[in-house]
Amino acid sequence: MRFHGLLSDDMKIITSANDINKYCPKSIKTISFYQIGCLFDNILEAGMKHFVEIGFMPSALASCKKTVFYYKGNITQPKDYDKWKDLIKSLIKYLIKRYGKDEVESWYFEVWNEPNLKYFWSSTKEEYFKLYECTSKAIKNINSNLKVGGPSTADNKWITDLINNCKEKNITLDFISANHYSGYH
Repeated sequence: MRFHGLLSDDMKIITSANDINKYCPKSIKTISFYQIGCLFDNILEAGMKHFVEIGFMPSALASCKKTVFYYKGNITQPKDYDKWKDLIKSLIKYLIKRYGKDEVESWYFEVWNEPNLKYFWSSTKEEYFKLYECTSKAIKNINSNLKVGGPSTADNKWITDLINNCKEKNITLDFISANHYSGYH
């Protein structure tokens, strides 16, 4: 099962204490994967496996406010890649603790969706490659057996470029994903 918006704000991954109590300092933030757990529980109970699309950018980590769709998925790169990496590591640790190493190792982790389209990624191909590298390394740091791939581009774009970038920089690329639309130009 693959879908958009796993890390979108409506999943309430990162919330400020200010959202809860206007008297708390804005610097207090909480990370919660509760809604991801509920969602993933239901998918597993239905007998399906996860194809985890990692995106969109939580607004607390986003470099800009550009969004897509009615649920306002943020399509920008992180303003701080170290914080993004920490979020990804926390997510992977959570998933392994909740579902077990063997189960999570049977899933695929795809970095973003269609970054070659301006309405899904507001930055450059090079910036996507940076996001891919950071995300892949964060996941592999927690469990080197997890399968990480991409670029999940429309019309099979950037595939050769991503492969070459990963070879050049010794970045793991376990699988290639793409969205191929007939008649797309």
